[in-house]
Amino acid sequence: MMVVFTRKTDEFRSCKGTVVVIDNELYYDVFEGDRKIMSISKDFNVLEVLADLGFDKVVFKSDYERIYEYETLSSMVKDLKRKNNGRFGAIAAFIGIVKGFSRGRRVKRVFIDVDMKRINEIEREIQRDLGVMIKIHHNTGELKPNEEIVYIVIMAESGDLVLNSMRRAVESIKEEHLKHLREEFE
Repeated sequence: MMVVFTRKTDEFRSCKGTVVVIDNELYYDVFEGDRKIMSISKDFNVLEVLADLGFDKVVFKSDYERIYEYETLSSMVKDLKRKNNGRFGAIAAFIGIVKGFSRGRRVKRVFIDVDMKRINEIEREIQRDLGVMIKIHHNTGELKPNEEIVYIVIMAESGDLVLNSMRRAVESIKEEHLKHLREEFE
């Protein structure tokens, strides 16, 4: 089921199979169709709460009409576990975050616009070459220190294979960052 975040109350409320989250300044109202199913305090990470409830894709609809997807680490792990046919016995997760210091200088923010087609190719290559299951979610745009850039989740038959696969995935993503990451310093 898809979750849509919006400030425009009625735009998505009638979409079948969609849960709408409306930002009401102090909390989030969550609707399924015309029925309000819950309110979530802004003291909690609403994305993690929704992921824990089983919503694995979140689409944000901003005031600027730009739509983008957000996936949580938890939803990625759950998705791979659902697809496990009993063959795999190890899962590894990697979270890449924005550094606070780079090249001896304090980072104010980074701008990243990776080629998502290339990220999808990396997933397919690793899956094909190593016989593992892999999911990569990469954030783009402006990010500040300690914000998450990338999630990588890999499931494999053994711990050795999952760790070797993760090393290859991280190195491949790192190469893409060198091409598409711009740092702004204080």
